[in-house]
Amino acid sequence: MASTFLAIPLPRKGESFLLRTTHQNRDKAVLVDTGWRLGKGDLDNSLCVFLTGMMPDLRKIDRLILSHEDADHCEGAPQFIASWLKTGRSIEEVWLPALWAPAGAGPRRSKWVRSRIVKGAFEAAPKIAKAMHEISGERNKAHDRVPLPEDRDHEHFEEAIRRAASQSDLFSNFFLIREDERPVGHSEEAFQVEGPDASVFPDAFLRVFLGNAPIWNSHECLASSLAIDLRERDELPNAHPDEGLAMKLAHDALDTHERISQTVASCITFGIPIRWFDFEQFEQGRRNAGGGASGGDHGFLTPVNAVEVLPVPSVVSPKQIFYALTLSRANRQCLAFLRHEDEKEPAVLFTADSRLTTQGTPFAKPTTGLPSHRNLIVTAPHHASSHNDESYRIIDDWVGHQTQQILVRNGGHRVTAPAHGFIASPYRLCVRCIGSSLPDATVRVESTNGRWSMPNYPRPCSCH
Repeated sequence: MASTFLAIPLPRKGESFLLRTTHQNRDKAVLVDTGWRLGKGDLDNSLCVFLTGMMPDLRKIDRLILSHEDADHCEGAPQFIASWLKTGRSIEEVWLPALWAPAGAGPRRSKWVRSRIVKGAFEAAPKIAKAMHEISGERNKAHDRVPLPEDRDHEHFEEAIRRAASQSDLFSNFFLIREDERPVGHSEEAFQVEGPDASVFPDAFLRVFLGNAPIWNSHECLASSLAIDLRERDELPNAHPDEGLAMKLAHDALDTHERISQTVASCITFGIPIRWFDFEQFEQGRRNAGGGASGGDHGFLTPVNAVEVLPVPSVVSPKQIFYALTLSRANRQCLAFLRHEDEKEPAVLFTADSRLTTQGTPFAKPTTGLPSHRNLIVTAPHHASSHNDESYRIIDDWVGHQTQQILVRNGGHRVTAPAHGFIASPYRLCVRCIGSSLPDATVRVESTNGRWSMPNYPRPCSCH
């Protein structure tokens, strides 16, 4: 079977890509991201309906990858998993960011866990506020008093959270680097939430089917968390100096908890093995100049900016749950994967929202798998947003200007300006162009003789 690549149009400009290919004479299907959670009016346009209609012979997804926490990439995963399995089809493995393991442990317990998340936010707020003050002082010393644009200001806020978490050293013993001979599994009992009734499993956890998963609003949850168990708040100072910050942090963490927890619960409920990929281990390896990305399926599908790990059975404190949830929100943590070029089929680089760089240092070029004599497909970084313009220069450095890159854009409900690197390419395809009012269209690219063939596309890219 020759390779087929699809950029899938989803409601509300969610992002999803499907690759059907062969590796070592076996058919493989890789689905990257699943778009938003859908309301009843959108179910007829769901990812499951699209795939079963477009490719009725597709019976198994070998790898379902969720790149990061953003709702337009992952929120629809529990619905999709339940719908897909309900048709009698299967999912062999789900690949998730490693911080989802401690972050997703909470929903399997009773309501008090949500108040634990709020408690963790209040415990972490003073250190985060201090880190924000330090970063502000560093800017002043550098005579950088120009007001920051919103995206840079948000980055500084994320950096303060990362700095506070790093100083707390909360996750140093949570994961082991996975070796090839170790078994793969979701490790249902890997994490226990700290507390007196940590063994409680609500019945709702066992009913994660379409339309039957426990859904809750974060704002209502925040209020009820504080009201359900006031003893949690009593353990904190009566006049908390950073209460406004703590409340914002708690709201954000509860939103994240809703997205992550139901995906983890769905995999456990349906017995789908999870493999975990940790960005922080990759970053630590880069800092120590002794490591890089590792894990995945050797010679076929591997991470660009993560290390595959195994969760170590641990007791998870409120602060650890909070930091795992909050760090999961950052696009910095977004995972990128490479489908290797092999003897028969061409490569695909799935970038999602990654910038392929952190702290001004580009990620190292993958040591294997990039094209040596063929072209490749690149999913446009962050929906071809101008915020990720540096990514295109990094990819050029990896593969050289002589390698033809077919850039495929999907999603991007907030993107208003395209990256220069995207516009500069003559080989670009869009589900919907930036600034266009035309309806979404499926992007389909086929391989011929081991190379991707640029389709005779009826609607040329008009991003502007």
